[in-house]
Amino acid sequence: MREAISTTFNGNLGLFWYHRIANEFAYWNGERGKIMFCRLLLFLVFPLTVSCGSHQLAAVSPSPSPSPQPGVFSVLKVTENNKYQLEAIFSGEDFGIGDQTHKVIESLTVRSKTTADNVKYSREDGPDSDPEAYFTEVWSPDNEWLLLPLDRFSGFCIIRAHEAMATIRKQKCSDNLFTRLSTSSHELLWHDFEKWDGDAAFVFKAGLYGDNTRLRYDLTTGRLTVLDPNAIPRHIEGRNDKGKIAIVQSH
Repeated sequence: MREAISTTFNGNLGLFWYHRIANEFAYWNGERGKIMFCRLLLFLVFPLTVSCGSHQLAAVSPSPSPSPQPGVFSVLKVTENNKYQLEAIFSGEDFGIGDQTHKVIESLTVRSKTTADNVKYSREDGPDSDPEAYFTEVWSPDNEWLLLPLDRFSGFCIIRAHEAMATIRKQKCSDNLFTRLSTSSHELLWHDFEKWDGDAAFVFKAGLYGDNTRLRYDLTTGRLTVLDPNAIPRHIEGRNDKGKIAIVQSH
C-alpha cells in the first residue's frame, strides 16, 4: 500500500509546490496565509539584505555577528491525553508580523508522563517540509485516538492512543487515510484537518487548486462521507490500509 502511495506521490512531486501555492493562496486573506506569505518574503529578501549590508558592517565592526542556531525550537503548546497519561508537545518558533506574533509549529514529540520517555514524530512522509500542515487537536475527544498529519498529499496517520509510544517509536501508523481523484490519473488530493466530529470521527478538506471538498471520516466504521451537498462523491476515492473506502453523500 505505501509503495503505491510513494509511486503516486513521486509522480505528483513536480506539482507539489504548484498545488501548495494554489491551496495556500486561498487562505492568504486569513492570518494563516499572512504567516506563510511573510515567511516566503523573508526567505527571499533576507539573503539579499545580508549580502548588501555586509559591506557596510565590515567597515563599522570587524567582528561578525553571532549566527542563529538552526533547528533550535521552543515548546509552543502541549496537549494532554489524561486517560493514557500522554502529552503531545509541539515545538517551533514565534514569527512576527507587524506588532503581532504567531506561533509556527516545526516538530511534534509524544511524551509519557508516567515514564518521562519521549519519542519524536519524524516519518519520511511526515509534514516536516510543511509546518502549516500541523494541527494541535491531535487527541480524539474520548482520548482513544491520536491523529497526526502526513505530508499534504499523503493524508493522515491514525494511531491508537494506548499504542502511541510504541507505534511512533517505529514511525508507523495503526492505519492511514488519504484521498485521490477516482479518474485514471489518480491524482493525490491536498489534505487539511478541520475538526473532530464526535469521539471517533473527524472532518477534513481535500482538493486541488484551491477547490476543496469537506469530508468526514469515521475511525470505527471506516466510512467516508462527503459533507458538501454540491460535491460529486464518485469523483473522489478514499483509501486506508485495508484498501478502497466507500464514499457516501450526506443527507
